[in-house]
Parts: sequence; C-alpha cells; structure tokens
Amino acid sequence: MNYFERLKKRVNKKEAIISIIGVGYVGLALLREFDRKGFRSVGIDINLKKFKKLNLSKKAVLTSNYSEIKNSDVIIITLPTPLDKKMSPDLKIIRNSLNKMKKFLKKGQLISFESTTYPGTTKELFIPIIKNKKFKLGEDFFLAYSPERVSPELKVKNKTIKYNLTNTPKIVSGYTKNCKILGKLIYEKIIKKIYLASTLEIAETTKMIENTFRSVNIALVNELKMFLTHINIDIHECIDLAGTKPFGFTKFLPGPGYGGHCIPIDPFYLYWLAKKNNVNLDFIKTSGIVNRKITDWISKKIILFFKKKFLGKKKVKIFILGVSYKPDIDDTRESPALKIMEKFKEAGIDIEYSDPYVKQIKYNGILKKSKPLNVRNFKKYPIVLIATNHSVFNYKLIAEKSQFLFDARNSIKNRKINFFKL
Repeated sequence: MNYFERLKKRVNKKEAIISIIGVGYVGLALLREFDRKGFRSVGIDINLKKFKKLNLSKKAVLTSNYSEIKNSDVIIITLPTPLDKKMSPDLKIIRNSLNKMKKFLKKGQLISFESTTYPGTTKELFIPIIKNKKFKLGEDFFLAYSPERVSPELKVKNKTIKYNLTNTPKIVSGYTKNCKILGKLIYEKIIKKIYLASTLEIAETTKMIENTFRSVNIALVNELKMFLTHINIDIHECIDLAGTKPFGFTKFLPGPGYGGHCIPIDPFYLYWLAKKNNVNLDFIKTSGIVNRKITDWISKKIILFFKKKFLGKKKVKIFILGVSYKPDIDDTRESPALKIMEKFKEAGIDIEYSDPYVKQIKYNGILKKSKPLNVRNFKKYPIVLIATNHSVFNYKLIAEKSQFLFDARNSIKNRKINFFKL
C-alpha cells in the first residue's frame, strides 16, 4: 500500500481524522478550525473539567482516552514544555503522553509536533518510538514539526487580535520530503500561508529565536525603566518619542515582568542547549535575569512603602488590579502579578484582587475571589497596584478613588498626588 498517497487523498477529501493532544489555547484553536473546515476532530486532554461551551459541531469529540489515536490519520501534539527547578527543559509531560499513545500508533499516520522546544527534540523524542514500531519514516509513517504561533483568545466583547490562527503564517518541516509535503498539506486546510523549513531543527530553532527576540527587547526596556526611574526620567515618553522613527526601531513596553508559557521559558531552553555544547549564551541568560529582576524591583518598592505607612496595622491589604499575564485574557501562566503576590506573602502582607477574567486564585493557602472595582473597595484597600491593564477597567474611577496608587503599566495619565509610576 502507498501510505503517502492514501493519507494525501484522505486529507484532500476531508476524510482524515485529526486528533489533537493537549487542548489548551493552542490545541483548542486548532480543534475549532479543523472542525469548522469539516474534518472529524478529536481533542485529547487529561482535564476535561475546564471545557464548557466550545461551539463545536457534532463531529468533534473531547476525551481523555488515548485509544482514539488508533482511529486517527493525523496526530497534532500541543502539550506544554516547562522548566524544572534548575531552569532546565522538563519534557515529562511530552514523554508521558508518548508512552500513552505509542501502542495506538499505526502505519499511515502523520504526527505533527507543535510544542515549543530546543532544536533536536523532535528527533530525540519520536525517532526511538517510530523505530521500535518498525515503521519506515517517509514511507509508511510521517513526522513533522510546526511551531505554534497562537495568542490566547481575547475576552473583551467585540475586540479581536489582529493575527489569529488562520492569518498568521505557519512554519512547517518534516523528517523527509514526504513528511514535509503532508505537514504542509494538512495545515494548508486551515491556515492561509505556509513557509517550509529545510529541517526539523531549523523549524525548532526559529521558534526559539522568535521568543528570545521578545525576551531580550523586553529586558532592555525593563532595565532602562529601573535606571531611568532612579534619575527621574519617564521611560514611557522616551519610548513613545523613539517610536516616531519610521525605521530601525521596534517598540517594546516595560511592565511588571513577563508572563505566558513562551517568553519566560524558551530562552532558557536555548541557553540550556548551548551549555550542553560548551557554549555560553550570556546575553540570553541576562535577559531572563533582568525580566525576573523587574518583578522583584516593583515588589520591593511597594513593600517598603507599605511598611513605612501601615506597619502594625494588621487589617490593611493591597488591592491588585489584574492578575493575568497580559491585558484582556484569562491566562495566568507565569504571570508577574502572581509572582508579586508571592513577594507580598513572604513579607506578611495580605492582598485582595480584581480581575474580570480570573474569578479566583490561590493565595497563602486559601482561595481568593475577584473583588469588584467600586468606591467601597477603594476605601477598604488603601494601596492599589495596577499589575495588568485590562481595557475594561474604569481608569477614571481608579485614578480618582485610589488612596495610594502604583501603576506598573502606564495606565494612568492624570494623577499627581500619592501616585507612583513603576
């Protein structure tokens, strides 16, 4: 049997069954789009409780049962790749998933790996399993790597991000020419523009560079913020003016630190790989350190102020506005707001918070629920920190009613007294 031609035909006729392992914001976007395009789609995730109304057709399936893979033609893996306590790559989630799926793999399938990781991972993880199954790569089994480029869904009504899954160009590579052709073919069904990478390692490294670029530039403006604040210069005005140059400048904004899965993690994957090869990527390591330092810098400033003003007053709490890692989403992974809260906890300071998209968090061993933004709460909690600048926040109310206001996002423009721009 010509497995290559068979799979190609099934994809073109939309008869191919697509299984997506890991239904986070990346996997869910893929699941929805393949479903919308008429493919039978299966989402496999260990935590089905997080799913409510997903607007999927009756053809789509959500399950925690890996046996669905035996019926699949295409398997797309979108699982997280975190760091361990030593800041080294932690691929346990991927390896555990592969152990669950390997007995259901069969000839004629394509695996596309999307998780962000260091170059060489795809071969390292998948080739031993494929060889053990006695499959012939490029002939009766196919392997691709295509790094995800999906942003978390915005939660604001009538507001969408400019670039979504379908209009963001996608990079695809494969172990062999046939693997690459099939990878390109499947993604072409849902994404407008595909770029081919010559090797799996090139595709893996491209994603590393994308996120390291952002990490380094965010670190630059965060480090400048700490220095320029010290000499009483407004970095935000400086950046706005620098941004008037129509070439040679890309605008990045400082904040309380960075968050999400990719930017705080990926540079350390690359740094780890370099160390294994006896090379030091000092510039990349420094960017990660600076972006953690800014969070500590902000925390210390507020803690020092708190102790000067409210030392001994046990019932005083800090009111934190926004706990997701960036505006208008509900994603708290690696959120600087949560890291700031940890610093407050270490200092013995209690908090309350307000976030329309994050209904509850765990703080000091107990669940805290989001509080409304109203005059009563501004009276109750004297120190206010804007940690995430959600567009739905009433900044006029915040500016007028906060007793002592710390702004880590440059959200307030019209307040002078008891106002601290961080």
